[in-house]
Amino acid sequence: MKVNERSTAELFSVFYKNLQQGIPKVEALRQSKLNYLASAEIDARKAPFYWAAFTLTGADGVVTLENDQWIKWSFVAGLLLLAAVLFWRFFQRRGR
Repeated sequence: MKVNERSTAELFSVFYKNLQQGIPKVEALRQSKLNYLASAEIDARKAPFYWAAFTLTGADGVVTLENDQWIKWSFVAGLLLLAAVLFWRFFQRRGR
């Protein structure tokens, strides 16, 4: 499923802040979606198309990472997301 890059960045920015504050994963994702819906600039971006693809799989609970580890893993996750988007765009344009 395709997802909007801007929506993804906004959702996961809040999601990881929530995790850092000790909020359980399911609640952190729920709160990030609610925050996104409340702060979306354009009404069209509030449609589930932009955020419904994100679901939590696996065990719920609090993520316990030290601050240094959280920063490192957030950076790694961001780089992986950026690489995936660039890879996808490269092959999408190459096919034209």
